[in-house]
Amino acid sequence: MAYYIIKLKDGKEYSGEINKWRPYLNWFSIFSSEGDNKFCFDNIKEAYSNEERISINSPPEGERVDLLERAREDLKLAREHGWYLNDGFTKDTPLFDWEK
Repeated sequence: MAYYIIKLKDGKEYSGEINKWRPYLNWFSIFSSEGDNKFCFDNIKEAYSNEERISINSPPEGERVDLLERAREDLKLAREHGWYLNDGFTKDTPLFDWEK
């Protein structure tokens, strides 16, 4: 699993592996030394990993993965394909502020 660095707008910094990924609900959580931490995308300044191999063409040392960009792409696809309909998320769900 990839190890992520999360920097919040208030200056706090956390790190750990993703536990739950819920961009359509505007949050995700990580496992960390402080336990399970839940983060609202609205409060995040940046979240990234420098060591993730995301494809067969990735360098052996991995590459940078931006979680905000990943979440934007996931939500774009969710709107296009109707994912998460049971949770009230549809193609007409407005963009979150951090998506703009």
